[in-house]
Amino acid sequence: MSRLIQMELYKFMKQRKNQIILAGLFLFFLGVVIYYSYEQRQYDFNMRSEMESEYYNASAVVDSLSLKKDRLEKGTKEEVEEIKRTSPDFYEEYDFWMNEKDTSFKLFYYYKNRKVKGAEYCKKIEVEKYKNLLIGWEKGFMSKDQLISRGQEPTELERQIRINQYLLKNKLHIVDNPYQLTGVNFLFLMLKGYMPMILLVIIILLCMDIFLSEMEEGSYKLYLTQPFSRRKAFLSKIFVAGITSIGSVVVLLFAFFGITSILNGVGSMKYPQTMTEGKMLLSLTPDSNLLGKLDITTTGKYLMLGYLLLALVIITTVMVTIYISVLTDSTSITIGVITALLLLGFVLSSFLDTTISLHAFYPLTYINVYSVLNAQVNAPLLLGLVVNGLIVFVALILSYQRFCKKDLLGGC
Repeated sequence: MSRLIQMELYKFMKQRKNQIILAGLFLFFLGVVIYYSYEQRQYDFNMRSEMESEYYNASAVVDSLSLKKDRLEKGTKEEVEEIKRTSPDFYEEYDFWMNEKDTSFKLFYYYKNRKVKGAEYCKKIEVEKYKNLLIGWEKGFMSKDQLISRGQEPTELERQIRINQYLLKNKLHIVDNPYQLTGVNFLFLMLKGYMPMILLVIIILLCMDIFLSEMEEGSYKLYLTQPFSRRKAFLSKIFVAGITSIGSVVVLLFAFFGITSILNGVGSMKYPQTMTEGKMLLSLTPDSNLLGKLDITTTGKYLMLGYLLLALVIITTVMVTIYISVLTDSTSITIGVITALLLLGFVLSSFLDTTISLHAFYPLTYINVYSVLNAQVNAPLLLGLVVNGLIVFVALILSYQRFCKKDLLGGC
């Protein structure tokens, strides 16, 4: 079997496609490091511009409301009654925009000259501002779309409030530049947004033709008549698919962990992060009532659970890809089916209400590691591990049976 593994490894490394994909992934990681290095230097300027914009926006609203306030206090009885009828929460709205104006100006001043005020001051003002924004959203003074356009989605505001309060309460060292890409932060970044999906697609492309190469080259008859069992051939291909596709990506991840650690330091595994409450984390049934409920954990624990989930989702998708390729003997059909599954996952995560239980039973939901671990989607971690684990087992058995039954015509 060792000869089979050596042969499969040789074929993998000699394929031009795989060399190009791995080179592309290297350049992608390098681009991420360069981009974050640039954003780290520009962070104060960008935040100053954002806070200035939010200050002027709030000031304009306050000026408009001030005119209405004068009418409410000095206007005729009819004017007062009209304002009370159309704006029953007028004074609350006025206080909301005054607070938004005040906190935006304070943060603008902080980012203009950090030396005057420390990072603790910044976090205190952020907590005040974010709490006020959540109140404004709940009262309808600012829409969710407005918050999202400013990069202040309600769930993220709640998450940042929890972290800031924890940092202040425990007097911990504050990292006040999110673009400071330490080694630990690089690993954390790879679990956010579309990063896990990018890694998944790369691995699929690397392992997709592990069972199709002989069919495409026309050498499958020679391969299937070699003096070794189908079981050994199957296991060698599965083994190579794992250590080459997944292993190559892991090696590059750790290589850039080392590079970013040299450039910006390793970072702290004990730095606080938010994670869904244990009740939802370890649940086998979805429960929308637990969405948004967070606990504080360490970055180390977050990374451990995050990469465990990511690894299992990747293995699941790899096994499904292998099964489809063994079943169809067609690269185009395999690509089409996997693309459809990925697009379905994107559609569900983008357009389906996050409280719907369907999220929990669609395996590719769990590629959104950040959303799952921060209770932003109704998909418990433990249930995700079970669902994906079962699919891996079933796909492995079906792929093995199908491969062992293949005849010399490439069919069954």
